Amino acid sequence: MWINKNIKKCDINLEEFLNAKINSDKISIKTPLVKIKNLSEKLNKKVFLKDETNQIGKSFKIRGVSNSVFHALNKIKSENTSIITQSTGNHAIATLISIKYFIYKNLKNKLYNTIIPIIYGTKNINKTKLKINKFELNEIRKLVNDPKRGILDFSFNNYHEACIKRKEYMKKNNSIYISHGGKNVFLGHGSIGIEINNQLNDLKINYDKKISIILSSGAGGIVGIG
Repeated sequence: MWINKNIKKCDINLEEFLNAKINSDKISIKTPLVKIKNLSEKLNKKVFLKDETNQIGKSFKIRGVSNSVFHALNKIKSENTSIITQSTGNHAIATLISIKYFIYKNLKNKLYNTIIPIIYGTKNINKTKLKINKFELNEIRKLVNDPKRGILDFSFNNYHEACIKRKEYMKKNNSIYISHGGKNVFLGHGSIGIEINNQLNDLKINYDKKISIILSSGAGGIVGIG
C-alpha cells in the first residue's frame, strides 16, 4: 500500500487549506456532488459521488498539483529552471496544465517564460493520456515560441525506472520536483473537502445525518476526507 512519507505529522490548520484552495481554484473547477439513488436506498442512507471526471484534466490531480506548481514557480531564482516529475499519466497532465496556466498569466516574466517542463513516465501509458500530455506540452511550446522546449519521455519499463531517471536529471540540472504527495499537493487536494462541505450545506444536509461520499484516490490522493 502506498504511504505518504512526505508529511511527517498532520499539523495543518484550516487556514492553510483555505489559502491552498485560492491557488487551486485558479485552474480547477467545482465538480458535481451526485446522489447515487439505488445505493442510497439499499444502504438506507444518502450516498454521494464526487465526480472528478468532470475536472480539468479529467482527474482530481489538478487540485493539488496546481497549488504545488504555484509554490514551485515562486521559488525560481534563475532562467531555464526545469519543473520536473515522473508519472504514469494524470499527474503529468496536471503538471503541464498548471505550468501552461501560470506561464500564460505571466507572459512578461522571463523566469516563467524559460521554464523547462520535464516529464518521465512508463511505456504502458494509456494512449488517451499520452495524447493529452503531448497536446499540453505543445501548448506550452506555442506560448513560449519554442518548438523544442521540454522533455516528454514515456519510454521506461516501470515507474521506478522513471523515478531514477528523474533523480539523475535533477543532479545535473537546475530543477524543482513536483511530487505526488508533498505538503502543497496535500493542501491543494484538500479543496475537495471544502467544496463538498459547501455543497452539503447547499443541499441543507444536517451534520447529524449519516451519509457516505465516494471519492477519488491515487498517489497523493484524498481518501479519508470526512
